[in-house]
Amino acid sequence: MKGKLLGLGAALLALATIGVVQLPAKATDTTRDCDQYAVIRCGTMTAAELRSEYETNNGSGANGYTTKQPDIRKVFSAMNISAADLDGGFKSGVVYKNGTVKVDGKVVATEARMAARNLGGTPIPGTSASKVSVSAMGDSQTALVKFNQNGKFLFAVMKPCGNPVTATPKVTPNETPPTPPTPPKTPAIDVVKYVGNDAKYKRVGVNVEFTYRIDVKNTGDVDLNNVRVTDTPDRAITLISVSPPTGKIENNTFVYTIPKLLKGETRTFVLTAKVPAYMAGKLINTVCVDTPTIPGGPDKCDKAEVDVPPKTEQPPTPETPETPEVPEELPQTGPADLALQVIGAMSLVSAGAYYVTSRRLS
Repeated sequence: MKGKLLGLGAALLALATIGVVQLPAKATDTTRDCDQYAVIRCGTMTAAELRSEYETNNGSGANGYTTKQPDIRKVFSAMNISAADLDGGFKSGVVYKNGTVKVDGKVVATEARMAARNLGGTPIPGTSASKVSVSAMGDSQTALVKFNQNGKFLFAVMKPCGNPVTATPKVTPNETPPTPPTPPKTPAIDVVKYVGNDAKYKRVGVNVEFTYRIDVKNTGDVDLNNVRVTDTPDRAITLISVSPPTGKIENNTFVYTIPKLLKGETRTFVLTAKVPAYMAGKLINTVCVDTPTIPGGPDKCDKAEVDVPPKTEQPPTPETPETPEVPEELPQTGPADLALQVIGAMSLVSAGAYYVTSRRLS
């Protein structure tokens, strides 16, 4: 490659000496360079040849050169080019000494640098090559150019010498930047349970009806099919009804399957319940949702809690005072009997008085 440049300089000098002022057209190097500057001696004119020479460290003879160069892979690695990067297709292009890389006449990259031997630059450890500007080469060289799946320039390899080239990808005003790949759509779902309208805990009365609110929302990027809603309360809680009247309450469990839940859609259910008898502690009601669109299950669960006031102790019943016994009523008598009873009583009094007087006189 450098020898060709020296030859071109000598030709120009000869023309100037004989007074001919005519500059030759800039030439693109298309022939094999088996010189001391080539990373892969005698170059790689095809992608298959490039892969073969890389794998055998330039010992396959496919390009006419059979002496091994055991540092080829290290040189390519220093230019961030791996064996996997050499797979797949390449496009034919040209690398110019001003640092541009063109394919089909369009600039696909600028500020090109290459790896080369014996041209100075930044040494690549463990090799006889260095990183150097492409300005050290001839006017231009044909190259194998690699793009990614979005059409972005990755690297190039000069065909005549096998020198790997890196450069800054170029997007011209006439070109549309590659569209980034669309991220995969992700299904997702959420469920929230409240006591009443928006409470997570509430105290309720014994045998007094109250409500639960359940919100099921599609939070993903795709519609969901057959979303199964299952509400299971603590055994002390009795489910009574659901609004809207859908699904079923069986064995004190509410179950309903939403046929389709669109992206961003929310479905709300209101359950009426009660705690028939006193039960100490917090009573939990859990709701879960599951859809076959999302692997595994259940996909999401939530709960709400209630309790009832402590059981009130009744004050002891006061004892009833004893009613005194009423003596049996005397038999009813007539007026005569009553007079006789009075006279008899007076006689007893008189007799007692006489007895006392007689005792004093004696």
